[in-house]
Amino acid sequence: WAASYGATAAYHLAIDPARPLQTLVLTGILPPARNVRWDMPERNLLLHDGIATHMVDAGDNVCIEREITMYRVNQYGDADVSYLDVQSPATLGRIRYIIKNRFTNRYPRHKLADDDVLDSLDAGQPVMTPKLCTAELLDICQTELL
Repeated sequence: WAASYGATAAYHLAIDPARPLQTLVLTGILPPARNVRWDMPERNLLLHDGIATHMVDAGDNVCIEREITMYRVNQYGDADVSYLDVQSPATLGRIRYIIKNRFTNRYPRHKLADDDVLDSLDAGQPVMTPKLCTAELLDICQTELL
């Protein structure tokens, strides 16, 4: 079960981490007997304990019902559901990877400087400025995150 569940979720999260995983069929998994299948209250209890759930569809396929994390409270101990669904941290991870990849490939070992010092530098100096960074982030949003 765990291998099929993990492989199915990982494959689809790699394609589009923001897309929900509900109803994805777990390949190679036989459904439990009808008399021992989880009902909605049981699945809800599991979800509240941070356990992802499955369901059996009309065609007797075992499917992902909801993929969640153990995240419940923020650093101050306040209730926080911002990372409850696995898509939130997966999407943030993808965004972080895209930004890191762009900057390390285009601006390796560049110096950091304010916008007002560019005129005083020699031509060809590898420098990253706030305006250049902002423009690069906007380009990432327009070209890779839409």
